[in-house]
Amino acid sequence: MSSKVVNRVQCPQCQDTGNDNLVMYADGGGKCFACDYVKPKDFTTEPTVQNQVHAKPTALSANGYFKDIDNRGISKRTCEYFMYQCGKFTGYLQNEYVKDEPVHIANYLDEYGSIVAQKIRNKDKKFTIRGDASKMGLYGQWKYPPNPNVFVTVVEGEIDALTVAEIQGIRFPVVSVPSGAQSARKSIEENLEYLQGFKHVVLAFDSDDAGINAAKDCVELFEPGKVKLARWHEKDPNEMLLKGKASEITQCLFNAVEIRPDKICTATDLLDRITQRPEIGVAWPWQDLTECTLGMREQQLIVVGAAPGVGKTSMVKDIVLNMVLHKEQKVGIFSFEQDAADTIRQLIGGMIGKPLHIPGKWWDENVITKMAQKLDRKVFVYDNWGGAKLEDITPKMRYLAKASGVKLFVIDHLTALAAKMDGDERRGIEKAMEMLASLSRELRCSIVLVSHLARDKKVGADKDSSWGSGRRPVLENFKGSGAIEAWADVVLGLSRNADSEDHIEKQILKVECLKARLNGTKRGYSFKLKYNDAEGRYEDFRSDKCQENSTTNIV
Repeated sequence: MSSKVVNRVQCPQCQDTGNDNLVMYADGGGKCFACDYVKPKDFTTEPTVQNQVHAKPTALSANGYFKDIDNRGISKRTCEYFMYQCGKFTGYLQNEYVKDEPVHIANYLDEYGSIVAQKIRNKDKKFTIRGDASKMGLYGQWKYPPNPNVFVTVVEGEIDALTVAEIQGIRFPVVSVPSGAQSARKSIEENLEYLQGFKHVVLAFDSDDAGINAAKDCVELFEPGKVKLARWHEKDPNEMLLKGKASEITQCLFNAVEIRPDKICTATDLLDRITQRPEIGVAWPWQDLTECTLGMREQQLIVVGAAPGVGKTSMVKDIVLNMVLHKEQKVGIFSFEQDAADTIRQLIGGMIGKPLHIPGKWWDENVITKMAQKLDRKVFVYDNWGGAKLEDITPKMRYLAKASGVKLFVIDHLTALAAKMDGDERRGIEKAMEMLASLSRELRCSIVLVSHLARDKKVGADKDSSWGSGRRPVLENFKGSGAIEAWADVVLGLSRNADSEDHIEKQILKVECLKARLNGTKRGYSFKLKYNDAEGRYEDFRSDKCQENSTTNIV
């Protein structure tokens, strides 16, 4: 030991009440003449140092001392309590070599009061870790043993911990994660047993996106009701202190609210939505379908299933025109079995009541151009014949919904979409249904999804008949029926006796509601639509007023 005494401080071993048993020498070493505790030399050379612990001199930094941190509003007393020092550092800070660099030194202690690691940081927030980083724990953890009668606050950084302690007179437990929001979950997970020993835990991370997301990520580590969330009125508590809002720091902590895992809500959380009176959705072109489904509503997945040639494409065309021309809603169409130009041509044919798809019939390029201009920026068509991956079309659907205001999407058909997905057809349909149901909620849109039927399943009352003779489909006939029944909000089955010798009967489309989530009593409800050959559209079927319900040409 050096013979030059520079200071006398409290001994960490015998913890003398006079705070002067440990004699500190000029070389940084010290000795307690009451209990013979010896502090190794060379941990610090500052004359005002008050290091009171056994350190590893070869691994830890020299030149640490305590002082007021004026630009942060932190007192020397708080710094001493948390072993937070200032000093100069020579070495590497994140791959940059510095010499005599002014730094802050956050000393991390273990449960025995020994320094195990130091976080050394300069004003540019470049830092290095000295000592054993694996033993760092939570900063300040050694000062506050678990107490089931009080809560503990967890903040993002050492300065935040010092700030909260400064304002509260270091009376209440506060700790910080050692490496910020990005590793908060790992740090809390490693020290979960310690935190569980308190009455509850207040997560008080920074009020930026990183801090908010980190808090949400950490919630799931705790048992229900154990964790609360505090929101700062500025980015962090130190910024509040420097802006004169010190009195609000404690208020933020004591006003912390219980936080639940993401998307778990109580009734009052949903009050704004609960008190919105339900209304009928957008009316379909046919009254029976509107009554059956309570209209086309946002966030709905609607599946229309029929055998080939029954008339589902024509029915969907009428739905699109009704939305665009009468409801002033924009529509996006993803058709995998029809060329994009043919899709628009069919819509125009429905607008003017002319069969444009039949060669040799009526044709007027000027009228067609005029109708195309009416549909411009109202109907968006995916120009890609054949199947497509759902992962490829969902970004396009998001773009159309958010950038162009599309409220209805038509996908024709589900089987072609599922065929491009990994796995077999059934698994592809299951994945597609789940993703589309979620997407309809996310975009607050309606999705009409055309589905094919499985030819080899004959069940129900019409099991001995064929699709061509008008056999009515049931849910089990749909390809991927289990996923469709689980995820769809509305399922419609279509049938038509295309083999009938009676021309009128061949024009009748039978529509049966196989599922209606909001109006379950309508399951099994059926009605008929009649195809108007002259105008190429389906009309409400009423035996005594079918002509009365026909609409006039819009040209």
